[in-house]
Amino acid sequence: MSVNTEQAEAHFNEALRLLRCCGSATQAAKLLENIVAAYPNHASSHYLLGLSYHRQGLNESAIAGYQRAIALEPGYADACNNLGVALSELHRYEDSVAAYRRAIAWAPGFADAYHNLGNVLTGLNQHDEAVAAYLKVIELTQGSAEPYSHLGNALVKLGRYADAAPLFQQAIALDAYYPFALGQYIHCKMHDADWDGISALFASALSGIDAGEPVTAPFIALTIPSTPEQQKRCAGIFVRERGLEPAISSGAVVRYKHSKIRLGYFSADFHNHVTAYLIAELFEQHDRDRFEVLAFSYGKSGEDEMRLRLHAGVDRFIDVSDKTDQEIAAIARQLEIDIAININGYTTNARPGLFALHPAPIQASYLGYPGTSGVSHIDYLIADPVVIPTDQRCFYSEKIVYLPHTYQVNSSLQPLSGQCPTRMDAGLPENAFVYCCFNNSFKITPDVFQLWMQILLQVDDSVLWLLEGSPVLTSNLRKEARKYGVMPERIVFAPRLSLSEHLSRQKLADIFLDTLYYNAHTTASDALRAGLPVLTCLGETFSGRVAASLLNALGLPELIVHSHDAYRSLAINLAVQPERLALIKQKLAAHLHVYPLFDTVRFTCNIERAFTLMWERYQNALEPDHLEVVEYQ
Repeated sequence: MSVNTEQAEAHFNEALRLLRCCGSATQAAKLLENIVAAYPNHASSHYLLGLSYHRQGLNESAIAGYQRAIALEPGYADACNNLGVALSELHRYEDSVAAYRRAIAWAPGFADAYHNLGNVLTGLNQHDEAVAAYLKVIELTQGSAEPYSHLGNALVKLGRYADAAPLFQQAIALDAYYPFALGQYIHCKMHDADWDGISALFASALSGIDAGEPVTAPFIALTIPSTPEQQKRCAGIFVRERGLEPAISSGAVVRYKHSKIRLGYFSADFHNHVTAYLIAELFEQHDRDRFEVLAFSYGKSGEDEMRLRLHAGVDRFIDVSDKTDQEIAAIARQLEIDIAININGYTTNARPGLFALHPAPIQASYLGYPGTSGVSHIDYLIADPVVIPTDQRCFYSEKIVYLPHTYQVNSSLQPLSGQCPTRMDAGLPENAFVYCCFNNSFKITPDVFQLWMQILLQVDDSVLWLLEGSPVLTSNLRKEARKYGVMPERIVFAPRLSLSEHLSRQKLADIFLDTLYYNAHTTASDALRAGLPVLTCLGETFSGRVAASLLNALGLPELIVHSHDAYRSLAINLAVQPERLALIKQKLAAHLHVYPLFDTVRFTCNIERAFTLMWERYQNALEPDHLEVVEYQ
């Protein structure tokens, strides 16, 4: 179709209207294709054509349009900015950064380009540079909550919680329901034990969840005194806000007919990470006569010791860190994965959108996230009867697969390799009774800290040994101790060490005191492995019941209590009755080698039965349902 000048102008204006007002990118593209065919040197038409392709998800075509516009009109900052967006969506992050920097060079006051640059730099873990970009956005714009929230997120990545907190507070002041800012504000304050006003913030977050507002990300909801119902509601809100529920089905039903079940484990944490330490031996122990094991890694790609072990422990290790969700799903389907296992859930660097694309016909959530996904496309959640009692199934969007003993895989027992230091080396009083908690500081809530202080006041010559954090955290916790009449020097902080050194020094403590709403998980297993009794109070939610699950699997139910009063009483009694504590430690040592918690071969057989049950239901055209794995005797 030939187009004269007058027609071209009319088509251009109509395309512009379609893009601005009607959202009809397909119609706009047809008009613009006619224009650029007739007038190939019209930069704005190439730019709009690129934009129309971009809105259809045709990123490669969009990039060509933007690049042609820039070639025709050097200095076209809008085209360069959108080029950066299209490149970043294809995970071509370095090229994206270059495009944004060029846009900024051409238009130094271009706030959107600075903002997009900050987002990509955050994804590249270049957080200091991201901070500078977001600060520039704030300088250039007024009254928007978004740059404050994004700047706060970049500072969180740098561990600068005290600096990040007021930024989230400012975002909330500008927009009371700016998505997930309240949760981030709470999380920052909890990291530094800044508890001023925290009860009111908890209440505000929970009332926001009840009202259907996007006040917090799901993971943070697990760490505050929320109910299972609120956690499910929070996950649903997150799914709605992020568009994680596919609008259409994944297509035709596929039932692969393999001689072995193909398992695809998906995670950002296949490197030196606590989850990798838990799961590495499972990969190695899988029965290769019945299963093929593939690992899809979308986290950082450095080759540390654990990554090399994981690589060797699977049949195929696939680094997909530079792939889009669509590309990863396509690779998984091409490899005919039977069961996709989502290890991340809603934790750091998770890719929940990937599973909306159905990389496998059966999809399960396991290990990394102790809560519900809130989506229909995750079929199963692997758990145990302690962490999810049967009367709580209604608070999970998934069907529950119950493993015997505990849901948590562990590596088998090995001699502790680190040399045990002395109490003097660790900064502990030689003759003190040492309570400890090596959980991350955000799990320490004011109510559990109050219990700890009450315990210290009742047990002479006792100290509380915590993991070292920021100077702000140390100062705040010592101030809180003073409020209860506890001398601040009775709070001792342990520097962060290698895992082997950390496991070895735990022998210096007498009792591990668990947190309430988000228990010790891997940390509890580590303590038990080192022979350190863990005292826990059974919570209402999955995240608050994990330590109880582990203790049950080790035959130590006497360390599980059901109220704050019982928690306090038992912690005190074990300190003043050394014979009783000695018997528990002897029982713990005796059980380590005979109970299921650290029997990885036994655990592997059980989880393989779970995968087989899922696969058999699917092969028989049965919908997912709650499943219970019965251990063969």
